[in-house]
Formats: sequence, C-alpha cells, structure tokens
Amino acid sequence: MTEDLFEKLKEKLNIADVVERYGVRLNSHDMAKCPFPGHQDDTPSFSVKRNDNYFNCFGCGEGGDCIAFVSKLFDIDMLAAAKKLADDFGVDIEERKPVVKVQSIKDYLVKCHSNAAKTTYWHERGISDESVKRFRLGYDTEKKCITIPYSDDLAYYQTRSVAGKVFYKPSVAVAGSEPLFNEKALNGETPVFVVESPICAISIMQCGGTAVALCGTSGAGKLIDKVKTMQNCPPIVLCLDNDGPGKTAAEKIIKAFQKAGTAFIAPRILEKCKDPNELLMKNADTLKRAVATAMEQAKSVKPKKRIGTVELSDLLKMELPETKWFVDGMLPEGLHIIAAPSKAGKSWMMLQLAIAVAGGGKFLDRQTHQAEVLYYALEDGLDRIKKRALQVLNGNPPPRGVYFATTVGTVDNGLFDDIRTETAQHPNVRLVIIDTLQKVRGSVEKNEGVYSYDYREMSKFKDFGMANGITFLLVHHLRKMGDDDSFNRISGSNGLMGACDSAFTMTKDKRSDDNTFFDMTGRDIENSQDVITFNKATHCWEKVGNAEEQIGRKVRQAYENDLITKTIKSLVCVHPYYWTGDMTELMQQCGLKFGEVMPMTPNKIAQLINEYDALLATDGIVHTRPNKNGGKNGRKHTFELRRKTPVQTCLLDEN
Repeated sequence: MTEDLFEKLKEKLNIADVVERYGVRLNSHDMAKCPFPGHQDDTPSFSVKRNDNYFNCFGCGEGGDCIAFVSKLFDIDMLAAAKKLADDFGVDIEERKPVVKVQSIKDYLVKCHSNAAKTTYWHERGISDESVKRFRLGYDTEKKCITIPYSDDLAYYQTRSVAGKVFYKPSVAVAGSEPLFNEKALNGETPVFVVESPICAISIMQCGGTAVALCGTSGAGKLIDKVKTMQNCPPIVLCLDNDGPGKTAAEKIIKAFQKAGTAFIAPRILEKCKDPNELLMKNADTLKRAVATAMEQAKSVKPKKRIGTVELSDLLKMELPETKWFVDGMLPEGLHIIAAPSKAGKSWMMLQLAIAVAGGGKFLDRQTHQAEVLYYALEDGLDRIKKRALQVLNGNPPPRGVYFATTVGTVDNGLFDDIRTETAQHPNVRLVIIDTLQKVRGSVEKNEGVYSYDYREMSKFKDFGMANGITFLLVHHLRKMGDDDSFNRISGSNGLMGACDSAFTMTKDKRSDDNTFFDMTGRDIENSQDVITFNKATHCWEKVGNAEEQIGRKVRQAYENDLITKTIKSLVCVHPYYWTGDMTELMQQCGLKFGEVMPMTPNKIAQLINEYDALLATDGIVHTRPNKNGGKNGRKHTFELRRKTPVQTCLLDEN
C-alpha cells in the first residue's frame, strides 16, 4: 500500500461523510458522542472539521483523518482501514509511488544527530551534551529545526524550528500513529514522570528521573488507554505544565487513575515555572532535588487493585493486605472525623496525637505506629502551638516528623495542591490532621443539597488520600442539640459520616464535669465508649476507663454511700442475721441509726433497693421481695446475711 493511496482517499472522501457512513449521527454543530470502544461518552465530545477534513474527541484525545477514524473504530491497522474505505466508497486503488519506509526516518534522524553540534539550541534550553547523545537529539541544517526521536528505534520523531514554535510530525501514512515519547518507560518498575513535551521529559531524565511525554495534552487519552491495559504499571508522577490546558489534562488523568486504582502522585514541583524545562534552565539543582523527593514519595504509593466479581471460595484463598494502623484499634488508614463542642480540648488532643504518632509512643493507653504527621492548626498561631507543644512534651525531646501549618487553601481552591507541595517536601508524611474542617470547606454547588455537598467534599478527601497514601483526620464541631447518639450531633448531614471510615466524638454530661465520654465507631474499629480526662498537670488527655466500668463505679459508689444500704447492712449483722419489715419501718431504722430521715417515699425506697439487688448480693445479702398475696405481710421485705464479708465480720464483732 503506498502513501499515494492514503492521500487519494483523503482527497476523495470527507470526514463527515465517513463518520456518518459508519453510524455516527452528527448534530447541527458537527458533534456527537464518541463512537470508539472503551470511551463511554455521556455528552457529545466527538467533533469533525469538514473544511480541514479531520476529527477530534476532546474526551479520549483521539484525532486524525478518515483513515485513522476507521482504524480506531474497527480496531484494524491503517492499511486495512484504507482498503475498507476504498471498498465501501468505491475508490479505485492505483499504486504510483513507492512506499516511504521507516528506514528513511531512521536515516534522516541519524544524519540530523550528526549535526547536533551545529546549533546552540540545546545548550540554551539547559540540555547537556550527554543528554543530546543519550536521546539521539539532532539538528536539520536545511530546515533550521531540531529533531527529537521518540525512542531508540528511531521510528517516530518531531521537529521544532529554532526560530519559533513551529512543530512538524510525520504523517500517519509515513510513520504510523504517534506514540508517547519514551513510552517503553511504562514497562519498568521505576516511578515515571508524565510531562507534556519531550524536552520536559529529557529535562527530568537529565536530573535523575524517568519520564514519558504526552506530546501535547491530547496525549492524555493515549496514556490512560495504555495504563488500562497494563498488569503492572509503575507509580506515576504527574508533572504537566503549570497552565490551564495542563491542569485540565491532569484532572482528566487523575480521575481516570483513581477509577482504575493506578498508583500515582501529583506533587507541585515546578514552583512558579511553567514546566520542568523552564525550572531546569532557572535552577537545575532545585529540579534535581524535586525529582529525587518525588521519586521517593512515589515509591511508597501502592496501586489500588480493582477486583471484579469474585466467587466466595476464591475470595477466601486470596492474600489481601492487612489494615495499617496509626493507633492500634482506634485509628486505621483512611478518612476519619472527630467532633466535639467548642473549647472541649480537641486541639490539645490532636497535638498530643501528632506527637505520639511521630514518636511511636502511646496515645490514650493504645500503641501507635510511627509515621510523620502534617498538622494544619488553622485556628492557632505558631506562638500558641509552640507554648502548647512545650507543655505536652514536659521536658522530653520533640520527635522528628511533625510539621505545622496555620494556613491552607480550601477544598475547591488549592487545599490538595498545598498538601501535594508539603508531601513532596516531606515524602514520609502519612497522617494529615486538619483542625478544623470548616476552615477548608468549599462552596456549595448550584441546586446541591446538604447531604450531596457533605458527601462530595468528603469523597474528595478520600479519593486524594487513596491516590497519595494519605490518611486524613478532620476536626469538626458538635451541635448543641441533645441526642442519645452523640454521632447524630455531628454538625452537618449524615453525608459526613457516610463517606468517612471512622468517626469519634467527645461529650460531657455537664461542661463542668472532669470526665469526657470518647465515642468511637467505624468500619475497621469496634464501637466503644471510653471515659477520658484532661490532666491539667501534664496537659494531656488520659484514659480513665471504658464507660461501662465508670458507670459501674458510680453506681457502686452511690450504693456504698447510701444511708439505706448502710442501714440494711447494719440490721443483718445482728443475730439472727436477717431483718424483715416494710419500707416505712426501714426508714425508721435509718433514722434511729444515723439520726436522719430519708426524704423519700416508701415506694421510691423500694424501687432503689430493687436496683441495688445485685450489689447487695455481692455483699452476701439476699433480698426477698414482698409476697403480694401475703395479707398484712404483703409489704414486708426480707434481707438475709448468707455470706459474711470482712467488713460485715467487723460489724458482727462490734455487735
């Protein structure tokens, strides 16, 4: 098949006629939903340009002439696509020119490489002689343009005029479809930087990294399609141009990678520069450090494998990763929220937690697992943080790996970019505390309900955390309204808890109480309620016990201090070691014994004694309730001492 056939087909056929012939219905704007397999287009993103005779899909990034369209639509090579068009449209095939072989491209690039030293362009762009040699870069002395091969086999290339931004790429007929620059790097295990231009990729590799180039933002679709088919893709470091098109392409790639479970990070390493090459020219050492840091960070990010339908017997045989914990039994990896009333001491708790995790110490009697922590203390200044940290440390040396910031962007305006910047500088950060959530919340979208707003924003935290190996702990507030379930008091809708992996609340019966109820619930933790207290001497929260134990202690203490209880114990310690009477008689005995009359009705005392039955039994006293059919004795209670405790033995001796 010759190049002449390709040109003849493009001359004879119009792209609009071709796409409609194969079932694509164009609207009045010459647009339609993308017809290509694998691209599920919800709105029209596929368009044709009749005058220029080409198509383009803004969704998947595919574009080209009528031959490329048929090749992509039917998943056949270019020659088969040309033959199909010729048959379907009745175009005669006549060979007049010899085939332009790939070998001619190789000869051209070899010749241009031999002339690379005849231009100063490479040095002006910060590209070293070693890189020129390594990547077979060249110079066309006739066309006054530099040449960049896409791979070692010299099968595809692009040129750029040294006098301006005039690019040239060989036609599909001559060189086939355009690949990604250095595409083979995706087959390795080393983290791969994804940039826009080959020169940016070369800049990254000159500084010790590995990179591929999209060769324009339209290459985003090619990258996504390539990664989808890979069993083992290396971690990706997204580093597209710092401009509008670059950010748009990055968002598209991020969304696709999150859906596919691809391991990637998107650090801000360009500072105020447009692209990596500009940073190379400005400060090569800065780019080298940024590349090294990003590579270390990317190595720790693991892919989230997407699992389809799994039969139970197969699932039981699978070796799945265990849950990673920051605090045993309390804080696993994921997205978590802690809520408390204002001025309840939650910031003290977060500071204590950050120091404990960074140092691998204990937190509320639970073992932590060491990790670096980024703490956004958005309601405090550095002076207050310093003062509190000194109090919490209490003379102990501070652990390394706790980083503080007092300002940050919002969910829809810079928050995640700021976190990427910080984690690029501190790649071992795994726990990010945001105190408080309200300080970083974004805007409600038009016609958006509260639940949808809350769930959408929490999902952004979760998606970012999963993609970057970050666990978030968001500090929030409780509403003042009362509720038996403290989690119903979390400010906002159920969308907050619905998207989170765990939730914690801090509540008190009264603000003046010393003890605080610390409730926990979540997907990977057991529902529980601890009682904690803030130690003003150490400025740390301490666990007093679980709530059931504390309630039991309170009930026991009330039982021990109750004058009625003391009266019963005294009465049964006199031979014959039991006492029978009604509640009025018991009240009289209490008055005789302690000189006090209980301000309670007989019915209330009977109810109280019934509540104390189990505790009386622990003291060896058996309570028999009245027999309702017992006539005048129907109100008589009997208390019998059947087992003597040490205290009762003393009472017996006294008597």
